[in-house]
Amino acid sequence: MGDTANWEFAAAVAAISIGLGGLLLFSVLSALGVWRVQDRAGRAADEAAVASAAVQDLIRRLTPESASEPGRSRADESASRLMELHRKADALVEQRERLRRAVRSLSQAETGAPADAQTESESQETKEGMKRIEQHLGRVSSAIDELSRRPERAGQ
Repeated sequence: MGDTANWEFAAAVAAISIGLGGLLLFSVLSALGVWRVQDRAGRAADEAAVASAAVQDLIRRLTPESASEPGRSRADESASRLMELHRKADALVEQRERLRRAVRSLSQAETGAPADAQTESESQETKEGMKRIEQHLGRVSSAIDELSRRPERAGQ
């Protein structure tokens, strides 16, 4: 064994040292990468928790669980008024259909169809329907005016 054996041994030791050094470098870099990813994942989890809490708070504010909370009574009151307006609008549509039928029968009466008790009752029904429509329209317009004047509604 001469110098070549020593050189071969030294070359083998150098190759193993370089390989292990590279492996060590890659291990350190991957550990740093995992640490950075873990840090970012922790921040993302914290932000998700804050967002979830905000969404839950928003849902609590929007769903009427109890009327005892101060913000809920106004929301419930507004919702009940809107439902009342919806019912009144449905009543107006129904009365409009009755009026159409009555006007149609009146136009038939004007064109020469014989007047009978049913036409007179429809005429009376038309007059009553017109009065109810005027009353409902007055209530609807006053409710809309009242809702539009509320200062807390303007800020939302």
